[in-house]
Amino acid sequence: MERKQTESERAFLENLVSGLPTGRRRAKEAVENFFVILAIGTLLGLLIWGAIAWLIQKVIGAEIGWFSEYAFPVAPAIVIASAIWAMVSTWNWMKAWPDHRERVHDDLEAGLVTEDVHTVVEAKCLQEQEYGSLLYFLKTSDERVLVLYDRESMELSMLNEDPLGSSFEPQSTIRIVKGPNSGFTISMTFSGDAIDIHGPIDMTASPREWPDDEKFYPFRWEEIEERLCA
Repeated sequence: MERKQTESERAFLENLVSGLPTGRRRAKEAVENFFVILAIGTLLGLLIWGAIAWLIQKVIGAEIGWFSEYAFPVAPAIVIASAIWAMVSTWNWMKAWPDHRERVHDDLEAGLVTEDVHTVVEAKCLQEQEYGSLLYFLKTSDERVLVLYDRESMELSMLNEDPLGSSFEPQSTIRIVKGPNSGFTISMTFSGDAIDIHGPIDMTASPREWPDDEKFYPFRWEEIEERLCA
């Protein structure tokens, strides 16, 4: 349901938007990214051309390197190809880095939040194998599965401490407050009784296969281990 923001919720959104990258910063980093990739591509191209020229000179005695007639067309072609690569890579990078500021501003202007309360009936705890961090899958009463990363366990693993020492413990009721336009989680609180937690179960899936944090898992409860622990 939607309701008016509290003062603390509004303060959270204001602090959030102040920390998000501005359009100027995004443009600056895009330009920097372009020139870094251009330099790397040009260097690699020249090295490959030099290796090929050296090999041809050794095998058949022909000169196609810097001091040959081929230098003028080959060197600019390498720079142009590198520039195209840099533009495409930078464009894809920018698309993967969405600008959330406008949507958070919309949340502030509307003065509203969404508040949802879910009943959790059981949970599975999966443990990734590289660092031992924990991911929780919470089955709700309406048969959906909410994914939560145990951030305390991640911090413990980075400190070379036991991630199983995390104090995170899901309970039977979870209250989630989000910005209705941005989708950012403002607060998430547990209350109620303890629930059955299965695990920790070894998770073998690579990080790119991990589900998104604080999102509902798009597959059924019964498919979790089949997809992530096989």
